[in-house]
Amino acid sequence: MNSTLLLGLMIALLVILIVLVLVLTSEPKAKKEAKKKAEQAAASKPRIPSFDELRTVFKSKNSSTEELIKAYELIVKHHGTIKDKLGIRVNPHFDRYMDLIFTMTRHKSANTKMIIGFEKELISKNPKYEREIADAFNRGLSSRV
Repeated sequence: MNSTLLLGLMIALLVILIVLVLVLTSEPKAKKEAKKKAEQAAASKPRIPSFDELRTVFKSKNSSTEELIKAYELIVKHHGTIKDKLGIRVNPHFDRYMDLIFTMTRHKSANTKMIIGFEKELISKNPKYEREIADAFNRGLSSRV
């Protein structure tokens, strides 16, 4: 009888141990639901296109005026601030914007209203670069075919 009592006690302890491991390793239901909601919110949030993705819209000769306008609005909204100057020199980061300005001004679907609007918005967000931005737009427009 001693051995059956000992065996019963060991089984009971084993069951308690298994229950404790399961309880401690499983996430509470509230945490699971909160995690699931956070994942769904992140998935439903629109992704912001990168500067380079938007620049490809300008580089594509097949882009329509509407696509160009949408791309330039997204650039101004999400990537419109140019890094500060390095003393009196422009930041090397500005070269990306110079390339974009040249590409935009030379695009066959770009119209005057769009080009002037882009120039004004870039200058308003980057007043320290006013001269450089205006110069880039003038160069781009003068090279337009």
